[in-house]
Amino acid sequence: MKRLLGSAAIIALTLLLAACGNGGETDESPADQSEGQPAGENEQMDNASENDGGTDQTTGANDEEATTSSQSYGFTQFSVEADIDGTRDAVEVEYEQENDTTEASYQDENAGIQLKGDEAMEELDSIFTEFTFDESTPEEEVAQEVAQAFNIPEDAEEFEVEIEFDDQNELEYERN
Repeated sequence: MKRLLGSAAIIALTLLLAACGNGGETDESPADQSEGQPAGENEQMDNASENDGGTDQTTGANDEEATTSSQSYGFTQFSVEADIDGTRDAVEVEYEQENDTTEASYQDENAGIQLKGDEAMEELDSIFTEFTFDESTPEEEVAQEVAQAFNIPEDAEEFEVEIEFDDQNELEYERN
């Protein structure tokens, strides 16, 4: 009887430890973890990540990925690139909201900003919510508002803005 109780206790402890895992700590990088992923899906996502820089949010493998955002800015994609004072891509902003994931990065060499993921979204949210333009605003006005928001001077060597609005209309503005 003691042997049976001892074996049952060992089995119960083993099951408890297996169910608890290792307390959430792991030696694996987030890209190596496959919790909740069907076999083969991680490899597929890794290949997609290598091809286009995107990953499924559940892996956490992409630093540019932010949490799901329910905020609507009137656009699903937004990018800015500006060359200032001889610095290529002195300002570079990327935002893409697709299905349940949002990817964002914000770099401003002059201001010392190098943000990705949630940190970038926090900063960009404060800028995006101040925008007053929509898909019917003339390109010049949109470009002027974007330049002002990101402190891009009139004499920037190159300035590009690309926006895909919620209604799928696209705006592309380039000033050389």
